[in-house]
Amino acid sequence: MQSIASPTNATPHRRRAIAAIAAAAAIAVTLAACVFRTHVAASLASFSRLHFSYHEVDEWPGECKLGKEQMPVDVPAKTAVFQPSQALHWTFLPKDLSANQEQQSLMFNGHTIQAQGFDYITFLNYKGKNYELLQFHFHTPSENRVDGKAYASEMHMVHKASDGSLLVFGIFLEIDSDDDSSAPSSPLKPVFEAIPVLAHDIELASKQEKDGSGKADASMLLLGFNIRSLLKYLEDNSFSSRYYYLQGSLTTPPCTEHVQWLLAQRHLTIPGPVLSVMEELEGENSRIVQSIGQRVVYKSF
Repeated sequence: MQSIASPTNATPHRRRAIAAIAAAAAIAVTLAACVFRTHVAASLASFSRLHFSYHEVDEWPGECKLGKEQMPVDVPAKTAVFQPSQALHWTFLPKDLSANQEQQSLMFNGHTIQAQGFDYITFLNYKGKNYELLQFHFHTPSENRVDGKAYASEMHMVHKASDGSLLVFGIFLEIDSDDDSSAPSSPLKPVFEAIPVLAHDIELASKQEKDGSGKADASMLLLGFNIRSLLKYLEDNSFSSRYYYLQGSLTTPPCTEHVQWLLAQRHLTIPGPVLSVMEELEGENSRIVQSIGQRVVYKSF
């Protein structure tokens, strides 16, 4: 997480930028009716540090070009092979608050909106191996498809085992016809409330750049969100027991393969106005569908 230079060492221009960002963050929180205070850590640098572009997918290197098990894919739901698999279950360990561990936050890294640093250390045991949940992020529109159908967005929950192997649990998002971000049944409610605030902070920080180029990356504390509540919701509502699964890859460079992919059959919803903010901020951050090749797509239901 990048932070702004301290006011005591900053130039007059930078001090004015810092003051403006802090004031705007407070206003944005009120407007969004968020019940939590934010801590903004906005970089005033442009995206020159980024190493790939969705407008130049053909130029992505390494396994992105040469791999045989690339993602995303178009899941053939009608012909996926039924093979019973375990119902997913996550376990939790409390964080040692005295150990200076990363705080729960929502960030924009130049490509995607990402939640990380959860209040609990969270593990998924899959086929005898423990994977720790590192973060989840969003793609608009969905990267994977089912029988040719693309969804409004897709959430990727990225897990990593102690041996370095990766597991991604993907969940599709469809537009909520009620457009009600305050719906109590939404396990992502605090995240949906925070996204417009984050976008506002980034827009303000970008305007403060001297050269006016690019959008700044930023992060904010994500208070009011409980990762246990989200995962319990997934377990209680069949997301964790009805899924497609196959071997795949990361969907961004270096497109590393040997990633275990699970794609929930059910979908969550996202309010239309929040989706619009995501689309404006992220742009179209979805890789084109890749060939399944010789892989077999299984389903647990």
